[in-house]
Amino acid sequence: MKTFLCTFLALFLFAGGVLASGEYKSAMLMEARSGQILFEDNADEAWIPASVVKLMLLLLADEAVQDGRVSPETILTSSQYAKGMGGSQVYLAAGDETPFQKLIEAVAVGSANDAAVTVAEGIFGTVPAALAAMNEKCTELGMTNTTYVNVSGLPENGGKAENYTSARDQAILAREVVLNHPGVLDWTGKIYTRFRKGLDLGTTNTMMKVYEGMDGLKTGYHDKGMSNLVATAERGGRRLIAVVLGAPGYKQRNAEIERLLDSGFSDWAMRTALRKGDGLGIEFKVKRTWRGKIRVQADEDLVYLARPEDMARVSIELEDPDDIAAPFDAGEEVGRIVVKLDGKILSSVPALADKRMRASWLSWPRHGQ
Repeated sequence: MKTFLCTFLALFLFAGGVLASGEYKSAMLMEARSGQILFEDNADEAWIPASVVKLMLLLLADEAVQDGRVSPETILTSSQYAKGMGGSQVYLAAGDETPFQKLIEAVAVGSANDAAVTVAEGIFGTVPAALAAMNEKCTELGMTNTTYVNVSGLPENGGKAENYTSARDQAILAREVVLNHPGVLDWTGKIYTRFRKGLDLGTTNTMMKVYEGMDGLKTGYHDKGMSNLVATAERGGRRLIAVVLGAPGYKQRNAEIERLLDSGFSDWAMRTALRKGDGLGIEFKVKRTWRGKIRVQADEDLVYLARPEDMARVSIELEDPDDIAAPFDAGEEVGRIVVKLDGKILSSVPALADKRMRASWLSWPRHGQ
């Protein structure tokens, strides 16, 4: 009887689109465009990510390409420190000169530690400078549970501090990548790359070969961190991000990622609540004016996901309408338009004023009032 009840509960949770806790320490499923969280489980728990740390290095490398600090043809020189990395590697010797493109593909596809150090030193001068940039980017993106202590993801010995992150932080990072750094997806989307004659590297993300629409992002494994994957896939214009940290092995990790993504693609319907420039069809009072009113417009498409059976309970509204106060110009952000389900915000976009509004002295309280 106990076995039957457990089985029934598991099937019920999955059938309802609510994924039960699986074989991992933490997990998250996010819709990339809106940032809407579809599933989370211990998403803020700190965990050792292993080579998943290289995803931040890949983002910063793409920034360096975008601003012209490096190009695919830029030659980078390997150091003695890079040579001594161990683990996954492309067997660089001190003084080796290699094009950036070869090195970054070795990092993205084969998770090569010596290549990662060479890229970090080549772009930032030193590994400590690269780590400072990586941790600064965490602050910029709001990754509050992440600290990087090396660029390889290798475990630290002798009681030294380890790299730490969380499923939520990695989803935030992955979203930044897929929205603003398509170059990273070009690198991580490769099934294999030839580093040199006689040395071909196959992707460490074996799901790339079997899961429709997957084009990244980064795996990580060692004994302390166990098996981790930050993945993204796109189908029919919908891009999802799935994170699993701390699975006992790659088979369990891949199974959980597949389960998350399958649920996101099949159990949720995507809707566009408002197009860019659309309004809510009503006026809102403006404080510090004499009976001033405005309409608001969506600054971008307002997209959300919900289960079909929940659609009737979805509402679209201006968040905190009583907080609109003059002065502001036409087109200035005065709040956020939100999509809610049972009071929970699913998605939001900036709300722009349709006209200019100046503060009026007639609206201010008189002395003694």
